[in-house]
Order: sequence, then C-alpha cells, then structure tokens
Amino acid sequence: MIGSICDAMSGSGFDSTFDSGIDSMSDSGGAEKMLYQLVTARLDGGRVGSAGYFQWASALVEKGIGGFIVFGGGLEEVWGFVDALQGAARVPLFIMSDVERGVGWQLAGATPLPCQMALCAALSLDNHLDGDDSALLDAALSALAVECIHAGINMPLVPVLDVNSNPLNPIVCTRAFSDRPEVVARFGVRYVRALNAAGLLSCVKHFPGHGDTRTDSHIGLPVIARSRGALRSVDLPPFTAAIAAGAPAVMVAHIAVPALDDTLVNDAPVNDALVNDALVNDTLVNDALVNDTLVDDALMVDTLVEGKILPATLSQKITTGLLRRELGFGGLIVTDALNMGALKDFRHAPAACLKAGADVLLHPQDADECVAGLAAAMEEKFLDRADVERAYKNILKAKEKFSSLNPNSRNNPVRRDGVDFTAHAALSLDLHRRSITMVKGASLNGAPEKGAFINDELINGASAPFNPARALLVLCGDYAPDKPRREIDLSPLKDAFGVVVTLRDYSPPLDKKPVVFAVFTSVAAWRGTSGLDDAEAARLRSAISITTAGTCVISFGSPYVLAAFGGADILIAAYEPAAGAQRAVVECLRGERPPCGRLPVRI
Repeated sequence: MIGSICDAMSGSGFDSTFDSGIDSMSDSGGAEKMLYQLVTARLDGGRVGSAGYFQWASALVEKGIGGFIVFGGGLEEVWGFVDALQGAARVPLFIMSDVERGVGWQLAGATPLPCQMALCAALSLDNHLDGDDSALLDAALSALAVECIHAGINMPLVPVLDVNSNPLNPIVCTRAFSDRPEVVARFGVRYVRALNAAGLLSCVKHFPGHGDTRTDSHIGLPVIARSRGALRSVDLPPFTAAIAAGAPAVMVAHIAVPALDDTLVNDAPVNDALVNDALVNDTLVNDALVNDTLVDDALMVDTLVEGKILPATLSQKITTGLLRRELGFGGLIVTDALNMGALKDFRHAPAACLKAGADVLLHPQDADECVAGLAAAMEEKFLDRADVERAYKNILKAKEKFSSLNPNSRNNPVRRDGVDFTAHAALSLDLHRRSITMVKGASLNGAPEKGAFINDELINGASAPFNPARALLVLCGDYAPDKPRREIDLSPLKDAFGVVVTLRDYSPPLDKKPVVFAVFTSVAAWRGTSGLDDAEAARLRSAISITTAGTCVISFGSPYVLAAFGGADILIAAYEPAAGAQRAVVECLRGERPPCGRLPVRI
C-alpha cells in the first residue's frame, strides 16, 4: 500500500538514532505501523490497575501507536504504567496531557496550579514581567515542568493561546490568560521557552484562535465570525510570538473561520460530483479540486456535508497555507481531539486532517478504527501516501529532537528524584492569594484599597464586614449539593462559615447577617456554557434584592458572571473552585490580606 520512505528520509538529511520500529515500508505490517505512529490514543489513568488494561495498551504499542493522552489517575500509578509502555516501545511514545492547571488537575498526588486567567490576575499586566512577578512565573513553570517529567508526561498540551474576547465563550473562558493579545503572547512565550528548556515538547493551542465563539467544539462546529483583519490583530499574534520563540507543536482547532477559508458545500452530493457547480474529475472549473491539486478556493470532496464550512483542522488554506507557509511554522501540527462533535458530519475526518497538513491525530474514539479508516481512505485514493510519509517523518524528527522523548539521548533530563511537592503547594497557594480580585467594592476591612479596572475605570464602592464567623454562606451554581458538576472539596469554605445553605433554600437572615453568595461555574467539555443557567441567575438576583444586610458575590469560575449581579455590595473574582482559591478568599473575607489581583479581562 505504502512504498518505502527510507530513501526520502535519507535524502532530506533525516538522522534517526533510535529504532523506528518499521522493518519494511513496503509490506502491510510496516504500513500499518506507520499509520499507528500518527495516532495518539486516550489513556484513562484511573484504569491503569484494571485487569487487561495494560494488555490493551501494550497491544497498541506493539502495533506502533504514536502515543497516549492521559486523563486522570494517580501520579505514581500512571508513571509506572507509562514507564512500562515506554520500555516496550521501539519508538518513544508521546505522553500528552492537558495540564493547563498543573499536573495535579489530572493526577492525584501532583500539584494543582491556578488556571491561566488566575495566574494572569496574580501577576503584572505591565509591558514586561519583572521582579517578583517574573520569579513567580518562573517558579510556576518550573513546578509544572518537573512534575510533568515526574509523571512521565513529555508533551504537555499547554499553553492555551486563545484570546478570550467573547464573555460567553463556553470552552475557553478562564483557560485563557486574558482578552488582550499582547498579554496572552507575553505569557505564551514564557511558557514555550521554559518548557523547551526543560526538554519537554509543549503544544500551544487552539490555532487559529478559539476565543471568539459561543459554541463548544466538543458539541458542535463553532463559526468564528471575525474579519481577516481582526484575526490578524487579535487572534493570531500570540501564535506568531510563540512560533518565533520556538514552539515545537501547535494544536489546530475544530473551528470554522470563513474569513480564512469559506469553503462550503451547497446542495451538492459529497461523492465525486459537483462542487459549486464545477466538475471535480479531470475538469478545471472555478474553485475545484482537480486530480488532487488544490486550485484557488477548492473544496475537499468526500469531507463535506451540506451547509458546513471546513473546520481549520480540515482546511489546507489554514493548516498548510497559513500556519506552515505564511507563519513559517516547522514543528508538529496536532489536531484537537478527533472524538469531538465538531467533526461528526465530516466523512474521513482523520484522513482529511492529514491532507490539510496535520501530523498527529489526537484522541480518536478508537485508535484501531481510526487506523482502519486511514487505510480505507488510502485505498479509495482519498489520502495520498505522501501525506502519511510527511506526517510520519515530522513525528520521528520531533521525537529525536526532544530529549525527554528519546531515552537514548545523553541530554535526557528525566529524573524522578528531588521534586519538592510541599514547595509547589505553597507556591500554588501564594499565586491563588495574589489572584483574588475585587471587582466591585472597597477593601473587606473598610480601608480604601486598590480596586479592579473594568472598562478602564477604577471601581471602589461600599464596604461590608463579611468575616465568615458572622456571615451566612449561600452556595450557588454547579457546585451546590443539588446540582453537582464534579468532585470539588468545599471544606475550606464550609469549615470557615458557621452557617451554609444552598440558593434554593435561602431566605434573608432575620438577624441581618451579611450574606456571601459563592457562585460556582465550570469550564468543561460537553457542558455548553461557562456561566450560570438563566433560572439560577434569576434566583440569585432575587436573593440579592430581598437581602437588607450586606451582600457579597464571589465567582469561583468565570468572572463574567459577576456582571449580572451589580446590585450586590461586593463582587469578587476567584476564577476557579480550587481549594487554594477558597482558602485565599476566606483569608480576604477575614481581613487577613487584601484581594490584590487585577482583572485580566473586561466585563
């Protein structure tokens, strides 16, 4: 099926110092291993001790799988599991994970770090990070890097470089640093340089920018309705800066961007027929593919359905034309997860990603079925051998270049001793303390305090004593007991307050206690929103309006939700429900330290 690529590799100067695992490129076994090398499969860390799970993963390694993306589990258990797989692999495995909030947000026993927006709130927004802020960022990135290495993760899927310009964005929100491209770029460059220096292969995401959407690409296909000029001034600069800083990998998003590629099927069959009233086979008419050659605004036949604009992952114009050629990116191009709903209507989507220019096919629903689909696409002449060879060659180059991927490298920094988890936990708490942001109000102990900028105005206002010892805590949103979203330990808040109720059970206290409304929202795949539902928001507004004592609303999630509760005396952004954020808020409410964070976004 696939001829040998040995000559092509040697002709380009490719020098591999490890066994590629491909004995013969001309036989079916070699071809299958090559296809598997393009795929990164899901690894559920919570199942590593289950009967048969290692055998399943080992079978994929034997077939030549390119790597695994880790979700959940315990730090030591996952490390032992992936270390054993690496020992059995003839080609080093990519071990990826979404560690935007530290390794501890994936693996128990590691350190959770603040989300990217909280980190930005904690550190300076000036033109240059310097002094304490710079040292703190260095320390956070060092903690992230050494814990990735400790866990066996060699390809952290960070940082998020989306500019969160849409307050209703359901899937980026607090995962972004800011709504200002220059701030996002500044942090992104520091991440790339630090992780590169640690020998890790960082992957910036989600190109060309997922910040201006109201659709979660896990559920459907978002359409970014920006002009080309806006994309170039807002969304692309962080990626351009990261590439210039040496970003080794870029993840391309499942988003339609008509300003960059408006390819669309209108009332046309999807198999070898008319595309925009132009014959595809052997006849050149406007905007058509002819003998696999892209002409002008050509469509990818067999990948489209009626009324769908090509996602960036399936677009040659965006993946190859913009990212590879115009921006000059020479590293690995990784797809966003292939099990996401944005691709559900596109036939041969994994193969189409390769045709568009991707190298790594991330997280298909089933790795074996994905490879079978690639083989079928090649048999149908939909997928060219050259696209497979290009991706395979790029992967081997990356695995050779980055020392943490190559166990034979004398520069391999992978060492599992000397990780100071106690120091990392203290650092995380310090960053949470610095991130807590007063959005409306004066200081919590009554003394004037620097407030937050909203639409470039410094906000200061009424003050109220909200010491937890004499206040009522009302739980709202996703983390109220009647509506759990995920397992979050609320003990730092609950232990501090004498009285705790849910919003549904709330009535104004007769003794006129001040009331703290703790609003929990989550930025999570498949949820479809990062805010409160309308009914819960209406209940909270009503509760504020009938409360005669002081009211304080704290968002342990999206800061944008605070805009709906201007009737409260105090508004505070804590950015996430982490235990560290809860502890930091309690300290602020007690007057032990001021909320000194600054809003990274306008609300």
